[in-house]
Amino acid sequence: GQYLDDISQNNKSTFVPSRLKQLVPQVGTFYTRLPLRKAFEAYNLKYGITSRRHICISFNEIRHILNLAQIIAMTDMYKG
Repeated sequence: GQYLDDISQNNKSTFVPSRLKQLVPQVGTFYTRLPLRKAFEAYNLKYGITSRRHICISFNEIRHILNLAQIIAMTDMYKG
């Protein structure tokens, strides 16, 4: 009893949010592995995010990339 309570309390105090959660605190939980690099590269090819000099990526663009990553993950899952 006490040992498990100590472990669960320890895990709560040492919880470190993911890098994605740090960048976009409103992001929810994803239940599939997301091919973020693949999605970013596809999005960047179309919209040229990395070629910008003075305009940072927006929250909406991050949301689009996450949505694209979910679609890629689902299509890869159904392809086999």
